[in-house]
Amino acid sequence: MLWINDCFRWDHREVQYNDDRCPRSSLTVELTPKTEYALLALMALIDGSAQGKAMKVNQITAQHGAIPERYLEQILLVLRRGGIIKSIRGARGGYLLAREPQSISLLEVVSLLNGSQNAPGETTSVSPEQSAIHQVWEQIHQTTRTTLDQTTLQDLWDRSDRHRSSSPMYYI
Repeated sequence: MLWINDCFRWDHREVQYNDDRCPRSSLTVELTPKTEYALLALMALIDGSAQGKAMKVNQITAQHGAIPERYLEQILLVLRRGGIIKSIRGARGGYLLAREPQSISLLEVVSLLNGSQNAPGETTSVSPEQSAIHQVWEQIHQTTRTTLDQTTLQDLWDRSDRHRSSSPMYYI
């Protein structure tokens, strides 16, 4: 038996996960600030697009104050070039979704922002241990990719709506 790291071991047949040495909560897929900011901005645009109103960068950052305006402008430029949003010039200008939220997958957004999410690829290793490791990572990658592809902006909006309605409202 060979320990690959604290979480996985190889026993010459398969890679096994070890709950005792590594809690499952430590196995995460990273959500980058860039992706989170983009998704927050797109969710703000869902509301504006439904009302037919273009949103300015400062309106989006007002809803989500943690987003730096200059950084958001760069993100919106990438999303516009990718055909996810469109911009309108003028005094009443701003940004709108270019398509319906149910037709925009999270995979499309992530791929635009972070480059193509291709699989780790074939290895030239001859070690069975390395082959096993790469096989597991390929499965993880494929599951993540499938989830992102099957989840749309509308799905995110619906989830946030459920969270909003289940949260208690406090009035002063």
